[in-house]
Amino acid sequence: MKTKLFRLIGICAAMVVALVATSCSNSDDESFDKALMTGKWQSGTEYYYFTSDGNGYTWDSSEVTEEDAQDFTWSLSGSLLTINHKMGISSAQITKIYTMQTLTSTTLKFKDDYKTFTFTKVQ
Repeated sequence: MKTKLFRLIGICAAMVVALVATSCSNSDDESFDKALMTGKWQSGTEYYYFTSDGNGYTWDSSEVTEEDAQDFTWSLSGSLLTINHKMGISSAQITKIYTMQTLTSTTLKFKDDYKTFTFTKVQ
């Protein structure tokens, strides 16, 4: 009888440890302050400008000027950053979904399945 009781206690303890280990927070559950997104961000020659109303534009200064930038809309829910790039004069859009890693008043860092993007706020 004692053996079964100790075995049961051991199984319960293992289950509690497993439950605690799997319930730890991961980056997908993180929340970021959307207000920190607004402004101009730079990484090399690539720029993103996010407005507080969920719009923005992006450009690569080695190819075009800021006046010729590509428009987009954006949203941030938890750690998921969604950017809908507007394609020229048509109504076509390309949607890209990223995982936010860092968002401070000076650093913007997000990733997709292939690359991590790091920007510094310049305005």
